[in-house]
Amino acid sequence: MKRALAISLATLLLIVSALSAPAQAAIRPCADINGSSALSSYVVDGPGNVPDEAILSIQITTVEPLCSNATLSVFVSTDGNTFTEYTYPGDSRFISCGANCVTFTFNFGSTDKAKSSIAPPAVSVYLATIIGAHVVDRAPDNGSVPFVLCDFDPKTKNYDANGSVIPPCSPPGGEFFE
Repeated sequence: MKRALAISLATLLLIVSALSAPAQAAIRPCADINGSSALSSYVVDGPGNVPDEAILSIQITTVEPLCSNATLSVFVSTDGNTFTEYTYPGDSRFISCGANCVTFTFNFGSTDKAKSSIAPPAVSVYLATIIGAHVVDRAPDNGSVPFVLCDFDPKTKNYDANGSVIPPCSPPGGEFFE
């Protein structure tokens, strides 16, 4: 009898706590970041790039066109700890690539000389849509996506900030900004 009462009480407590938990608000489609980073890159000598320059290019899509009162921010770190924010609309590094798409491009400069290159060997990136002071969506949900610098056309040597030869590019990875 005591055992049945204890089980019933425990079950009741679980049901009450589940019902009293606040429901997570749905993300508005116009602020919902989606898409894969397969169309993003950090390369030297990529198609359309200036030769011998390290270019970070991040393509960002939302489910619907960005809300009129929202901003889209790209956070970039060269050390994995300190992130710099770039905001759309407003920053000239963003270009529209469709109704619900923008591309962020950052040029880290020349990679043709080992002693003068300032291109980091890797960068970390995360995205956020913000309305007012409230972050509506973040991609990825935790942490950041790493992008390793690679050389799209390694016929000539290019160098990162450490003076190391930049390796050739592999096919796009599976990191996602959702």
